[in-house]
Amino acid sequence: MGWIAVLLAVSGAGATRARADSSVVVTLTPAGEQLASYLGLSVPALIQNAQDKFNSLFQTANLPSLLTAFASTTAISDRGLGVDYAVTGHDMMVGAVANGAVPTDPSLDSANVIGGFIFNFGVMVGANLGRWGAPRWTVFANGFYEAAGYKDLQGHLTTGGAHVQYRALEGTHRGPVRWIGLDVTTGLELANWQISTKRDSLAINFKVENPDTGKGEHLVFQSMGVMNVEANTLTVPLEVTTGISLGEIVTLYAGGGLDLTSSTATIDVNLDGELYIRSNMEDVGHATIKASGQASPSSITAHVLAGLQLAIPHANIYTQGIVSPDNEGIAFGFRIKF
Repeated sequence: MGWIAVLLAVSGAGATRARADSSVVVTLTPAGEQLASYLGLSVPALIQNAQDKFNSLFQTANLPSLLTAFASTTAISDRGLGVDYAVTGHDMMVGAVANGAVPTDPSLDSANVIGGFIFNFGVMVGANLGRWGAPRWTVFANGFYEAAGYKDLQGHLTTGGAHVQYRALEGTHRGPVRWIGLDVTTGLELANWQISTKRDSLAINFKVENPDTGKGEHLVFQSMGVMNVEANTLTVPLEVTTGISLGEIVTLYAGGGLDLTSSTATIDVNLDGELYIRSNMEDVGHATIKASGQASPSSITAHVLAGLQLAIPHANIYTQGIVSPDNEGIAFGFRIKF
């Protein structure tokens, strides 16, 4: 599972346990005071403008929601990646899948320092137990690790899962359009997502402006220090799916389920550095940003999924989508069967 990010019904059934603390301090150099005059602002007004921009970029006033959304996106990154929802025979299988998960929570807007989406990869193995006298049962396992970076951030996503599927109702066996039956799937899914500063440095671009005139200037915060955000999730999904097979070549399937998730997300930010005008790198001030917090949003959420599978000799190719209250995802993969 890899990711490309800056930073991820029945929802929120469990209470979020959270703590958070933050501060943003900005001071101006004489050149910064001249910048305030150029913009038509008082020195305190320009300082407040810069502090407000940092508070928005780091979501310092909204840390519990940010961490909850971060944990939710981490959990959805592995949802359904290791499962075949259209088992049609007594097969063993190995495969690979790519999955993109997009958070809908505004806390993870891509304009913020922590925001964006996860691009996830995985490998899986599975076996229908018909060869051992239990054709209604299929078991799966999946996992992967990938390190990747975005701008001045580095990180990694590690996920894994084990699932068991039971065919509760057998489908029909003949005809050009055949019902594949009704499946119930459950298991365990684990995910860890971490992002942090690289080489203890982080450059942040933003704009200060006079709200009355619209006149502004682009600045860059050249910071040194630490920023680390991490989420650990454990999910037990319970899904019911069904589908139809068209000529044993194309299978359409859909379903939904509930996810019981226990997670913990933490943030630790301690950045200190100079403010420069981006066009000429003139030093106009100094900023210190500190933030720390933890959230444990144990919850029950609902999701729906749908997919299409194309059979080719000894393999299949598939795509499937998933939608939950806080995230959306789409996956593409293939499985070799033998």
